[in-house]
Amino acid sequence: MKINNLLSASTLTVIVLTTMIACNNHPKEDKAVLIDPTNLDTTVTPQSNFFMYVNGGWIKKYPIPASESAWGSFKEIEENNHKILKDVLEAAAADTKAETGSNTRKVGDFYATGIDSVKLNSDGIKPLAAEFEKINGIKDMQGVMEAIARFQRSFLSPLYTFYADQDQMNSSKVVSYLYQGGVSMPDKDYYLKDDAAMQKIREEYVKHIEKMFVFCGDKPEVAKANAEKVMHIETELARSQRSRVDLRDPYKNYNKKSIAQLTNETGIDWKSQLATIGVPNTDSIIVGQPEFLVTAGELLKKVSVDDWKTYLRWKLIVAAAPYLSDPIVNENFHFFETVLNGTKELKPRWKRSLQTIDRLMGEALGEVYIQKAFAGDAKQRVLDMVNNMQGVFRDRIKALQWMGDSTKQQAVVKLDKFMKKIGYPDKMRDYSKLDIGRDSYAMNVMHASEFEFNRMIAKIGKPVDKTEWGMSPPTVNAYYNPSLNEIVFPAGILQPPFYDPGADDAMNYGAMGAIIGHEMTHGFDDQGRQYDAEGNLKNWWTSDDAVKFKDVAGKIVSQFDQYTILDSIHINGALTQGENIADLGGVRIAYEAFKKTKEGQSTEKIDGFTPDQRFFIAWAQAWRVSRRPESAKQRIITDPHSPGMWRCNGPLSNMPEFYAAFNVKPGDKMYRDDKDRVVIW
Repeated sequence: MKINNLLSASTLTVIVLTTMIACNNHPKEDKAVLIDPTNLDTTVTPQSNFFMYVNGGWIKKYPIPASESAWGSFKEIEENNHKILKDVLEAAAADTKAETGSNTRKVGDFYATGIDSVKLNSDGIKPLAAEFEKINGIKDMQGVMEAIARFQRSFLSPLYTFYADQDQMNSSKVVSYLYQGGVSMPDKDYYLKDDAAMQKIREEYVKHIEKMFVFCGDKPEVAKANAEKVMHIETELARSQRSRVDLRDPYKNYNKKSIAQLTNETGIDWKSQLATIGVPNTDSIIVGQPEFLVTAGELLKKVSVDDWKTYLRWKLIVAAAPYLSDPIVNENFHFFETVLNGTKELKPRWKRSLQTIDRLMGEALGEVYIQKAFAGDAKQRVLDMVNNMQGVFRDRIKALQWMGDSTKQQAVVKLDKFMKKIGYPDKMRDYSKLDIGRDSYAMNVMHASEFEFNRMIAKIGKPVDKTEWGMSPPTVNAYYNPSLNEIVFPAGILQPPFYDPGADDAMNYGAMGAIIGHEMTHGFDDQGRQYDAEGNLKNWWTSDDAVKFKDVAGKIVSQFDQYTILDSIHINGALTQGENIADLGGVRIAYEAFKKTKEGQSTEKIDGFTPDQRFFIAWAQAWRVSRRPESAKQRIITDPHSPGMWRCNGPLSNMPEFYAAFNVKPGDKMYRDDKDRVVIW
């Protein structure tokens, strides 16, 4: 189930990769020791590389585990939370008295199928037999198109991607969208970029497809030919895909078309496609990238029915591979994790199963998580912090020198209308119609995917449910959704070290405060600023202020374009500008809010550091991470977030308050001249 693809298509903006965290409460009167001196690297000065000064010792102590492509504070804490959730799932799987149809029974059955290695290996490819039979029975292009539409219901996204979401021009309505899709590697560059590294990956990808077809019963020579057919189709689809930078423009990716018009432009019978998908009668649809669908229509005419059947088999195999027998799982892991990310070792079966259930039944699992791991008063405490930050942001908007009064007024209206979601939904999702059993892990995944799809399309034409959440309660992450104008902080991230009721204000504002400010700022970054207070894609800026924003935002793009990883690979400042703007705004707003607290006005040291120093150290600790080179290269292409070191150092190099705290002077690497420092919000 491609939930990540679905969310990225709907412009939901997150702060970090989805991970989890466990609770470790401290009494408010006891100050928690959150700066471990052995995590510092005092051979590096804070003036030269603050990230390494704060985190260098930790990076040396904790190498990346073989089962991970990266390791950092988020991943460390994820391990603690996994222990809680593992206990929950093991108890549910062993509970023979759990009521049929209950969430306990469903997550228990789901988990039992995921860890049953004997059955998984004896079944092999059999869970897909019925679907393969349907594909093999296709006789003509009508059958191909029916299968393409039907597979959308499991989020396999052959040829294109369908989803339902709020109408970005009318946020009170849920409508249908079509988006580019159809490929299995992370980005179009993997198909088209003509350097030695990408050529090698393409060679490995074709070999991988070939091996997977052999697992499905193809003879080696047939599998080799089929792999080339798949590669040809996906490469042609990649040629017409927009770059990730182009996908950041919400107006460019909002193209309302009548069904008749789209059918005429693409040669695809969209009325029939949507009917098979299960979409209610509609006379129009929002198309993200019209030129992509034109190419898709042309390919349908050029490629034979038999080749499309091969492609459909591949889309089924690649989607189901993580949930099948060990040889298939291992081969899938080899390419998508070892080749693409450098990961050395497969995660244990229980952990993979747990993560699948959290992704597909997160709110069922989240109910128990909240009871076991979430401090009861944390919700109100964090809400107080959010309100404090909102007040600071309001004052900062009013004081901006580059923005005119009329735009400021609209910006404040939008800020004041932020919907705040903290901890967990007041009403959890209803899974009563989801069919989960102990027959097949892969089938449970497909059933859960189809359940989510049906839940999604049932919203079309109905009023928007503003109480819904886009993340499960245990998730250590946060997001801003422009169409709802909401900021969301799941229970997972409202825990130490991000938020700790026993920690001093410097640590809480430096970490959690900056995350809150980050999500608030997303409402006013290069994408978020184009949505109004009601969540509509609508211009509320004067033309002069829009030009001024682009000018100042261009400076953050230029700044991050200069940063490199692995010696020579540059960060893409245009791709990462939204997150960089949010990081810069987040830490600035958090610092100003912190300075309004009693401790923020003090100079008393804790653990040998002043309050200001502790604030900035907390910020640096939040981005503590080391990453394998393969993963780092992929994320430079695909990830709108900058690497951890530059998420830390980049914003701080624009802050004179940081300079004062750590005596940064001209000539130091962390120093930027006044004329080069960026202030946006």
